[in-house]
Amino acid sequence: MNITVVSEDDLALLKNSLRIDSDSDDKLLANLVVAARKNIIGRIGNKIATFYDDNHEEFSLATILLASNYYNNRSAISDSEKYTVPLAFDDLIMSLKASYLLALSEVNDYGQEN
Repeated sequence: MNITVVSEDDLALLKNSLRIDSDSDDKLLANLVVAARKNIIGRIGNKIATFYDDNHEEFSLATILLASNYYNNRSAISDSEKYTVPLAFDDLIMSLKASYLLALSEVNDYGQEN
């Protein structure tokens, strides 16, 4: 998976979760998806090349939750309501981390299965 490439499907899923109909924020949303992916991978690890492809559903949902949070809180100074990252995000991160650690224990230093 190339984390810097945001597919039309990924963008549509994020826009649907945010209830956005227009295309005016597409570039911003794509950047937020990339930032969210980098954040998640930084929390979990990047030594297994296929891990995020193998766990696409959880990774995609965590990405949407975090990117949505970034979008809803994109102004540092505002009188508007602040949104916290949903608890589901932490649950997904913990689940992905556990899966990653298990997968990591099953590969050698060269990324190949033992």
